[in-house]
Amino acid sequence: MKYVTAVHQDYLAPFDFEKCAKSKLDKHTRNILEEIGNVTMYQKAMTQLGVDTSVLPVSNITKEVI
Repeated sequence: MKYVTAVHQDYLAPFDFEKCAKSKLDKHTRNILEEIGNVTMYQKAMTQLGVDTSVLPVSNITKEVI
């Protein structure tokens, strides 16, 4: 399997969040989805677990990777 790095900006058109339809998902479902995509949460967890971030650079984790 060959992986290719793609720049997401090349594929996503800018849009206005204010004009988007409101989510019909339950509040708890929305919250868990936001947490799953929250890179800061992963960085904090790695630090709390004592992971050496110089070996595993958490700052390079992106939403696309998650």
